[in-house]
Amino acid sequence: MVRPRDERHDELHQEVTRPALPCRAAVTNYQFLFAFLIAATAGTAVFFHAERNRIKHPSAWASFVFLFLLVGLPSYLIHVRRVRRRRR
Repeated sequence: MVRPRDERHDELHQEVTRPALPCRAAVTNYQFLFAFLIAATAGTAVFFHAERNRIKHPSAWASFVFLFLLVGLPSYLIHVRRVRRRRR
């Protein structure tokens, strides 16, 4: 047996339309490649610098800089500065 729908029921169970999300950062392939190359270059440079200056865990520092460039590179530079001061 089918019940007739009343207007109140329809109002309560209407499909809620969500507002459109703001446009996510539309990154082109070239922009991604450019950012990837910058991060890879920075990570590689950190690795070779850490090995040459006998900084512990050079591959960990390189990975950290590659994955989190904005935080990793300044952290590495601060770490190197502290290590050099201790060695004096």
